[in-house]
Amino acid sequence: MFKPSRSVTLLQTWLIFVIAVGVGLVFGFAQLAREYDQQLADIRKTANAVIGSVEGAASQAAFTYDRYLAAGVADGLLRFEPIVTVEIFDEFGNSLVSSSSKKSDYESYWVSDFLPIEVAPISAQLHHALEPDKVIGTLVVEVSSEQAALYVLRQAGYEMLFALARALILALILLFIFNRLFTRPLLKMAGEFSKIDTDDPKKGLLPDAATYPANEFRAVVESVNKLLGTISSHIQERVKAAEALKESEQRFRSFAEIASDWLWEMDADLRFTYFSPRAGEVLGFNVDHAIGKSRRDLSAEMTDKPKWQQHIDDLEHHRPFRNFSYDIYRPAGGPRTISLNGEPVFDDNGKFLGYRGTGRDVTYEKEAARTLDAALRRAEEANQAKSEFLATMSHEFRTPLNAILGFSEMLKGEYFGPLGGEKYLEYADAIRSSGGHMLGLVDQVLDISAIEAGKRTYEFKALDVREVLDFAENDFRKALTDKKLELVLNVAPDIPLVRADARSARQVLNNMLSNAVKFTEPGGTITVTAVKQDGYVSIRVTDTGVGIPANRLPFIAEPFSRGLTDAYVAQEGAGLGLSIVKSLMADHGGEMQIESEVGKGTTVTVFFPVATQEFIDSEASDAT
Repeated sequence: MFKPSRSVTLLQTWLIFVIAVGVGLVFGFAQLAREYDQQLADIRKTANAVIGSVEGAASQAAFTYDRYLAAGVADGLLRFEPIVTVEIFDEFGNSLVSSSSKKSDYESYWVSDFLPIEVAPISAQLHHALEPDKVIGTLVVEVSSEQAALYVLRQAGYEMLFALARALILALILLFIFNRLFTRPLLKMAGEFSKIDTDDPKKGLLPDAATYPANEFRAVVESVNKLLGTISSHIQERVKAAEALKESEQRFRSFAEIASDWLWEMDADLRFTYFSPRAGEVLGFNVDHAIGKSRRDLSAEMTDKPKWQQHIDDLEHHRPFRNFSYDIYRPAGGPRTISLNGEPVFDDNGKFLGYRGTGRDVTYEKEAARTLDAALRRAEEANQAKSEFLATMSHEFRTPLNAILGFSEMLKGEYFGPLGGEKYLEYADAIRSSGGHMLGLVDQVLDISAIEAGKRTYEFKALDVREVLDFAENDFRKALTDKKLELVLNVAPDIPLVRADARSARQVLNNMLSNAVKFTEPGGTITVTAVKQDGYVSIRVTDTGVGIPANRLPFIAEPFSRGLTDAYVAQEGAGLGLSIVKSLMADHGGEMQIESEVGKGTTVTVFFPVATQEFIDSEASDAT
């Protein structure tokens, strides 16, 4: 944690002083540069004035070629310190005098590196006193900037002292201002923040923003307080998360120890790196020996089998797998069958890290599945034997029944003469009726046996539903009239053709109508509706009969099941009608649905697949 120190004030004072000195020196030297330029200008102006004052004497010396006079003029000019060289020439360019002042020691000063001496020549033409336009000679002088530089040298010392004094005063003023407005509040803020508990910032007393002088400091304190509050919340959340993680790890460890499954891990080289303790208990050996080995190393099966090749391919391509089972040999207890599930693991960059998964012993499940398969095969064989037995017995029944029906028909028709009494005719009609009913039962048994045995043959065609309904209406006209039932047909005008076997479709509708007529009281109504629905044509037969109890609906389509509402009321039939309908619809790729309510009636709906245009065209081409 930060500890407030007076070093902040000292550092601040030093920085302010250095900045003030630097600023003072910059402005001081800028002033010296202006004064230096001004000194140079004054020297040139004075030099011109001095030259003008001796121009008459120099002209006379040049006109008379008086070297003594010329020397006197030169000495007079050299008395002006900035002039370092004087030369006077006559009109023919002959030098009358050439004089220089004594060389100074200016170059020994340090300032000479920054202000080197500049020598500027000044020439003036000499004219005849009586003939002003006539040039009789030339006066040439050289003016040095040494005097201006020496002036700057003298002033520089004073300027540096003034700069330091100004800087010191400015530093003290700024120090007072900064200390009052910035340093003191910052030190106060640092001291208050240093008292905050780092483990939980909310436990300490947060700074009060209202005690700070400037809005900016108040904003900083408020922002930091909010930040500390957020940090405290995050710390508490992390503590809770750590506790939850610890609890989750304990829960996971408990589950891993008591679960029947075990956990495992693989590295990127597909070798086991971890097994939960449960693995050793189930497998019956020390799983530490399996660390570093691949699954192929631990299997007793031949790994060149197709299932192993597929599994190895899944592993190499880092695909997840489910329920991969294989056999292993335990040191004690013989072979075991285990089943594994695995999920590939990748890092944030998509690099494959290995697998994690679960395993379990499915030996008993495998044995149970074998036992169940054997039982199912025996049941199928028994069911097949039953169907063959029923088919055989039904054929055996059909032969004498046909004879009984034939002879009863002959007796009723009195083909060989009168029988001698009306009772004989009545008995003959009863024999024919009972035989016909029994023949119907035999036909139904034959149908269900053929369907279950897979021997029922179908000739699928594009069938018009209206034709099937017309046949059904004609077949049941007498039965409907006898029971005074009303039949209502509702067929959609755009009903499409269906893919169906004509004999089976008629049998389906006849069985549905037979049940509706059988269980509908006289004066009731039977409604047949045919519409197109989601790629199918639904034919719905709705009656106003006695209905079927709800607890019987799940079993009503089972063979030899009947939907009686009164156990003492006997109805004709063996309960095979709806079972046949259900089987026939399954063979047609359709479906049967039943809805019923006791006392209100029953609705049986079948769905025939619509004949596709491809099927219709194929049928047409086969016909040609």
